[in-house]
Amino acid sequence: MADFFGKLKSGANKVAFEADKLARTNRAQGEAEKLKGQIISQYSKLGEMVYEKFSKQEAIDPALVEFCQAIAQLHQQVGLKNEEISKIKAETFSASPAAPAPAPAETPTVPETAPVDSAPQAKPEAKHCPNCGKEAQPDEKFCKDCGTKL
Repeated sequence: MADFFGKLKSGANKVAFEADKLARTNRAQGEAEKLKGQIISQYSKLGEMVYEKFSKQEAIDPALVEFCQAIAQLHQQVGLKNEEISKIKAETFSASPAAPAPAPAETPTVPETAPVDSAPQAKPEAKHCPNCGKEAQPDEKFCKDCGTKL
C-alpha cells in the first residue's frame, strides 16, 4: 500500500512540475513576444527617421534611397485613392436621362425596390453581369461565371 501512495505522490509531483514548467514557458514566451514588439517599434521609428531625412533631401545611404522612393510612391497612391474615395462619396444618384452615366467603377449602388402597384407583372427580362457580360436569371443575386454581385 505504501508503494501505491509513493507512486501516486511521485505522479502528482511530476504533474505539478510539468504545470510549473508550462507556466514558466508561457510567461517567457509572452515576455519574448513583448520584446519583439518593442524591436518592431524601434524598427518603425528608425524607418521614420530615415524617411524623414530622405524627404528633407538630407544625405542617407544610397541603398536606403530605393526604399524611401518606394514609400514616397505608396504615399502618392494613398493620396490618389483618398481623392477617389472623396469623389465617390460626393456622387449622388440622378435618374435624369440628360445626365451622363458615371464610369462603371464609380457607379453608386442603388438598392432594388419592389414595385408599388399590385398589377400582374410581365415576366422580368434576364439581366447581364456588369463584370463579364454573361446573362443571368432575374432572380439571381450573383453571376454564376465570375461571382460579381448583380
